[in-house]
Amino acid sequence: MRFGRLCPFVSKHDPQATLNQINDSALRAQELCAENDLPAILADWHKRLAFERVMELLGEAGKRLPPNLCSDTRQCRGS
Repeated sequence: MRFGRLCPFVSKHDPQATLNQINDSALRAQELCAENDLPAILADWHKRLAFERVMELLGEAGKRLPPNLCSDTRQCRGS
């Protein structure tokens, strides 16, 4: 069963949009890590959930990358 439309932040078919999402998520992760050390992130559930969500977004976006954009040294898991 499908509810409504796909999330506007998810791009299944546009590699450039996926790369932009990876870049944005990586920048957010860097900002969070620059402002907090690991114990601070783990101690604050808001920060921990934010970091987990950014990592989840990175993983899902990486799975959507087409094989021609993947390095020869690794495999794209989503393809």
